[in-house]
Amino acid sequence: MLPIHAHFGDPDFEQIVRENAYDLWERDGRPQDSEKHYWHLALAKSLRQREEDERSRRGLVDPM
Repeated sequence: MLPIHAHFGDPDFEQIVRENAYDLWERDGRPQDSEKHYWHLALAKSLRQREEDERSRRGLVDPM
């Protein structure tokens, strides 16, 4: 498990994760003591999006 403030070497990606975590946390009513939960949700979401973007850039998107 990555620490809640893992350093990815990419400040833009870190900011995206932070913003996603905040958005998810706000959407769920700002529950207390849930920082790690929302960080991990946001990290997974951001990694999926980055992978989809890379696949799209390479022309590997599956037609639905």
